Amino acid sequence: MAADADVAQRAIPLLDLTDLGAETTEAAADTLCERAARASVAAVCVWPPFVARCRQRLDGTGVRVATAVNFPAGTGARGSSGVAAALSRAKGGITYVDLAYSIESDFSYAALRNRAGSFELPDRAAVSAAADAVTTIPADNAVSIVDPPASAANAYPLSTFTYAIVPVSTPKAAALRQFLEYAIGDGQQFAAELEFAELPAKVIAADRRTIAKLKSG
Repeated sequence: MAADADVAQRAIPLLDLTDLGAETTEAAADTLCERAARASVAAVCVWPPFVARCRQRLDGTGVRVATAVNFPAGTGARGSSGVAAALSRAKGGITYVDLAYSIESDFSYAALRNRAGSFELPDRAAVSAAADAVTTIPADNAVSIVDPPASAANAYPLSTFTYAIVPVSTPKAAALRQFLEYAIGDGQQFAAELEFAELPAKVIAADRRTIAKLKSG
């Protein structure tokens, strides 16, 4: 039970709290913000009319505000591969999907303006620039590279790391450690081929410290 509680505690800063109910009110949005601030989660996700209100309520807490647009029509799909397949069938469609799927499916994609005022495409160099902007890594490894500082002049502002959430104690600890060490070690040689940016050295070092904590049990 202690191990499960530890995993849950480490996962909280990576989560968001969402209220996209059909009957969402300003009071409900305020309550969501209060819960998010107390738990120190990564973000809240609300309908567009509540974004400004939630930003005001969460100012100074470190909790970000995300939104989702309730399109009157569209197609849902599971996972990046499913979303990419759905977009391929939708004339004039638009979506958010991994760069690798955009390239593989020959989709058009947008340059986004970063804090330095530069419009950057989501290529590996621009994602690496965002990752390289990380200066410190907290003990729980909760790091966001979305909207990096203006000092990362060539960074793509909608970049992210890929996380693996694993139990601290498991009978498969040895195999799990081996797989994760490979992913952040020798496996990095395949990053470019798969249209992923390689991990910065400081992130790999933090990963190795975390992997070393995995134990059999």
